[in-house]
Amino acid sequence: MTLYLHDNSKLEDRNPNGTAGTTGGIGAKPAVVIGSANCKMPYANGQWVRYSVPITYQSQDNPAYLLLSFTAGNNFREVKEGDELWVDDVVLIYNPILSIDTVSPLQVAHHGSQGITLNVPYTFYSGTQDPVNPNAQNALRLYISDENGSFDNKTLLKTVN
Repeated sequence: MTLYLHDNSKLEDRNPNGTAGTTGGIGAKPAVVIGSANCKMPYANGQWVRYSVPITYQSQDNPAYLLLSFTAGNNFREVKEGDELWVDDVVLIYNPILSIDTVSPLQVAHHGSQGITLNVPYTFYSGTQDPVNPNAQNALRLYISDENGSFDNKTLLKTVN
């Protein structure tokens, strides 16, 4: 199995060395591979096996396309008569990303019982829906530490679904 996240260039996964390349002839724009994953799946005696393969990112660019290839042989050029590969339930899992939109950590000093307003600008890119429980929701929780900076006795300030 090979997977490539790439830009808007034409990309093929048919090179004998297992790397992706650009097609389109002389002068074609080289494809930009943003992330890739590779997994050789050994023979499993006909048993169902779960594989989890992380994507290794080469850049922080946003991909335009995903190219996912499965083959029963060692590569595209070495499939033999009788080779079989059965693929079922491919799930792409995206982990959520949270970025706090501040340059430095927020520090708040509070004395007495007077209330204060605390603004924490953030960007939350939601992850993959839970394939087992499609009604589950991602939740973002904001906690504040105690007066010593410890989160052992943290206080929940807000939850955003």
